[in-house]
Amino acid sequence: DESQRVYLAQVDALRGVCLRAGATEGLLLTTGPLSPRVPRQLLAAASLAPVRILDGEELLDLLITHRLG
Repeated sequence: DESQRVYLAQVDALRGVCLRAGATEGLLLTTGPLSPRVPRQLLAAASLAPVRILDGEELLDLLITHRLG
């Protein structure tokens, strides 16, 4: 479903909030997929307020690994 996708504009908005708040990193947690236009490797490598994204598949893997839920 396209309405659940995470787009670059949403990531950029989070980064802006992180910069205004003085945060060193942002975390975007979503159960939806990323838009193919979101360059995941560039998000974490940004020198100012890198954004880490945990999508639904990665979140599920973590829950299973740590036996949560």
